[in-house]
Amino acid sequence: MRSSIAMAVAGLAFAYTASAGPLVCSETHVVLPGDSCFSIGLAKGISATRVIALNYAVVNPECTNLMPGQILCVKTVEQAPTKKTTKKTTSAKTIKKISNKLAPIPGAVYTGSKTVQITSADDFCLFLPKTPGGKDLNNGKPDIKAIAKSETSAIAFCTKNNEHAIGASSIPNNFIKTAHYYQDTVSDYVQITGLFRPSAYELNPNDEGGQYDDHGKSFPPLSHCFGYKYYVSLIEPNANAQYCLRCCNNYQDCNAGRSEYGCRRVVSNGIYN
Repeated sequence: MRSSIAMAVAGLAFAYTASAGPLVCSETHVVLPGDSCFSIGLAKGISATRVIALNYAVVNPECTNLMPGQILCVKTVEQAPTKKTTKKTTSAKTIKKISNKLAPIPGAVYTGSKTVQITSADDFCLFLPKTPGGKDLNNGKPDIKAIAKSETSAIAFCTKNNEHAIGASSIPNNFIKTAHYYQDTVSDYVQITGLFRPSAYELNPNDEGGQYDDHGKSFPPLSHCFGYKYYVSLIEPNANAQYCLRCCNNYQDCNAGRSEYGCRRVVSNGIYN
């Protein structure tokens, strides 16, 4: 149960439970060549230990895996619960939709770089292997199965710095080729689909891809799409280099049992050109 997970990680920087507001990142730092947790902490007035604690999902305990361009959180604040204030002319369904989009889902545990979000065609996140080509899981060499092997260790990469995707890294330059945003206000889901350039992140064009979702145990563990109960995402280098991510509040709209069919079946109304 997610409530049990919340208890297990109660001491971590980024957590949300139904009884308290979430901690959200209020200040970030983009890692530069030569940066260390000590130098970052010194510049921001915090300890190196604090830098590591705030970014535990992407920074190892020795802080030896920093990468230029990585976005780290260096300060957090508690986000106040979202208030439902609407005009009389606003329908109950609209109020519910606004609340779901802006507020964390009660009971969800939003951790480090394990949270994606979709705001628009130029402001969204995807899960990808931690390192280009999945080298971290293949003795430093690009892996032809990088996506599938990263299903338990992938992290969030975003097109922009977003307060709802704490600790996420920046999507590699020139990685996104096309992006098509769609929101269904009746079924209550949002999605992003399109094409990417595998070479921009050293992914093998013959990589058969893989699926990330938060159904059951979650792949990667503790992953979520902010503001939605469920998500499902696929990255498919060998299928015209297409990607898809759908975040939804109804289980049937995020069917995670069709991964072998690919994006065009899982997110059938997506645009892939």
